[in-house]
Amino acid sequence: MDSATLTHYFLKIREESELPLEKLTIYLTEGLATAQKLELKRVIFQFNEELRYIQELRYWEARRMLEIGEYQSVKAVCLLVGLKDIRNFSKKFKERFGLYPSECLRPLV
Repeated sequence: MDSATLTHYFLKIREESELPLEKLTIYLTEGLATAQKLELKRVIFQFNEELRYIQELRYWEARRMLEIGEYQSVKAVCLLVGLKDIRNFSKKFKERFGLYPSECLRPLV
């Protein structure tokens, strides 16, 4: 199985699964040869790093959007940057920036 096939296989299952990445990795590597396991783990690691980068960009864009004051609510900004869970968004935002999103929200001018 080549790298492209493994990547496709992983992404397809990841889209259809609610499993955390670690459990998904164990599930996917069962029954694979050692070389395939290592390749799939490499693909999953790379994919995970890309997801983290995208998440980070989303939070920085959300902060920018809140600070410029063009949007009326934290929920609107959360959805606009592609995040769906407002509670999780607020919690993670606070962890990153030391402020809740509502503290960055500027009123419309």
